[in-house]
Amino acid sequence: PPPPPRFSLVSAVPRCALPLWWAGAAPPRMFVYNGPFIDMEWRWSEVQVPIRRRGEAAKPGADAASGAAPVAAQSGAASKLEFDGGSNGWQTFLDGVMGGRSTGRISAGDGGTLLFTGELSLENNGGFSQIRTAVPEGTFAGSTGLVLRVKGDGRSYKFDIRSSRLRVMAGAYQSLFQTKAGEWTEVKIPFDRCVATIFAQPVSDAPALDPASIESVGITLADKQEGPFAIEIDWIRPIGVESAPPAKTDGR
Repeated sequence: PPPPPRFSLVSAVPRCALPLWWAGAAPPRMFVYNGPFIDMEWRWSEVQVPIRRRGEAAKPGADAASGAAPVAAQSGAASKLEFDGGSNGWQTFLDGVMGGRSTGRISAGDGGTLLFTGELSLENNGGFSQIRTAVPEGTFAGSTGLVLRVKGDGRSYKFDIRSSRLRVMAGAYQSLFQTKAGEWTEVKIPFDRCVATIFAQPVSDAPALDPASIESVGITLADKQEGPFAIEIDWIRPIGVESAPPAKTDGR
């Protein structure tokens, strides 16, 4: 018999695509992938993603992983950073790929926040726990930085930015920020102060961060201090542009 139709499995990260075949007459609409090469890195991560025929447009309300459509048409782009819809679209990336034993969990907080909790371990050369989410390129075009409202535990975290101009394994632009235990604070991340890194090591000849090229944002804990951690994020917003989302009115 002729081979079944070919679909592309496209993850929440724009540049990860896998061919997929199936034996039944009708294609599946959802697939759980557990394997490496998520975001071009040797990280094992289980993700649940929609499947569609090559060339088929995403259904209204689906996550457009390619980032080709205008920002206004990207469903969920704003809610991923405001968390009013929970923690959908965010993933954990842990040091288990190197044999480490750190943990990390994502959960929805009360009133539209994201909770990132876990325990950092330095065993087996480990020592990091990270969360991040993909955003369509162009989301932050014209902005000069980001501001996030967080309630931390007194530990130092890194804000992690992935760019299409630095597509190398473990390549990112990072900015260190300090939290205050049990207190809400607003943290500014100027793009011109974000340092290009590969495997957390600074890269001197990397291109400057172009806000229009940003395709994912996240938070990393790698302060070399073992023990439990917890950080709560209320929102992440661009600064330096007039189109920033309106402030929440729930008193936070």
